[in-house]
Amino acid sequence: MVFHIASCNINPSKFRVSLLLIGVISSLGLGNSALAAVANFDSLTPGFAGSSVTEDDITFSNLIAGRRLETPQFLVQSDNQFEPLFSNPNYLTFGIPDVETTPIGFFGSMMITPGQVSHSVSLDVLTLNPSFGSRDSVFPPSNDSLVLEAFFQGESVARTSVLITDFSDFGRGGRYLSSTLSLSGVRFDDLQLYIPRAFADGVIPLAVDDVTISAVPEPLTILGTATAIAFGTQFKRKLNRSNKKKNS
Repeated sequence: MVFHIASCNINPSKFRVSLLLIGVISSLGLGNSALAAVANFDSLTPGFAGSSVTEDDITFSNLIAGRRLETPQFLVQSDNQFEPLFSNPNYLTFGIPDVETTPIGFFGSMMITPGQVSHSVSLDVLTLNPSFGSRDSVFPPSNDSLVLEAFFQGESVARTSVLITDFSDFGRGGRYLSSTLSLSGVRFDDLQLYIPRAFADGVIPLAVDDVTISAVPEPLTILGTATAIAFGTQFKRKLNRSNKKKNS
């Protein structure tokens, strides 16, 4: 059976676009996993404490937070007072459960591992302003920085850093500073967020939220999209040839 779209009063151009859109949407649906994962800690119970934490297939582990009497852990805090930078209600910070109850705990380094090979990441961070109030030894020196480094199969592939002095004033009377760190355009399977002094027991106050990681599209998704585009191109060529024959 031969199907002629002209006999059905269907606009060939619109028909081609519709087929292309259906193909692209279908190809995205064929991927077995979403292309973006977001850890905003809102699905976790406020007050959660542990040596690691996982949300939306993103795992936070290997915490280093200075020399302490007890081992610091990942802490999920609620009653978020840091909008609009952080999404409500929860965010991630660090400390010793039931001992350290400040909104922002001390941090040196952690690993962030996505569920699959990825190509971009962004995260929001908040710290105390080192020039606010009294200066204590736990506050960073003026040249301290926060580093986000990407790894693929154990090798460093990209890095970005922000000086604490370049963080933006978050308000609240100048008490807090904020920043967003991001990397894109590289394949990675692991990330590390750290301050260079972390490996000499250095720490800064830090809170983290809205960690967004985009995965590399799966081969099936890429194939489906390419097939849809190729079909649309071929259909257009056949339609042009048909129109030429009719006009000749």
